Amino acid sequence: MAKADIDGRTDLYALGCLLFEMLAGRPPFLSSSPNSATNFMEMMGKHVKEKPPLVTDFVAACPQALADLVDKLLSKHTTDRPESATVVIASLQSILKESQAPTDGTVPTTDQPAPESLTSRLKGNDPLERKVNKRALAVVCAIVVIGIIVAIMRSRQT
Repeated sequence: MAKADIDGRTDLYALGCLLFEMLAGRPPFLSSSPNSATNFMEMMGKHVKEKPPLVTDFVAACPQALADLVDKLLSKHTTDRPESATVVIASLQSILKESQAPTDGTVPTTDQPAPESLTSRLKGNDPLERKVNKRALAVVCAIVVIGIIVAIMRSRQT
């Protein structure tokens, strides 16, 4: 990759790695070596050459639109990633709206039982048993993206 190819979409790849780990409970790539120097080289090689696994391989309950967004963020070529953080934010907002809409045509009520705590949801050893709180995830993703945008704007001012 030439320096001319490096733009904000490089940060979007990093966001994809972060979102993948938040959802799957592990980074997209794992090292087989305990040696830190070998580990670093192996991990860099995987980030450059290997296709990352799908989030849905680890979290079956992940909304497909969110899994597709993470997969797109982890694309090897910058041109295959979303154009900007603004596009990612719009995608996250759309995913959030979809997750809030009832699928059975009913109107949501406030007398529903309290959701399970994060700790109780993540206690299972099987990653496929993990449940995703879609609203909380979307909010966290939006906060991360906004943080990235603020950091980019500040770096351009200096």
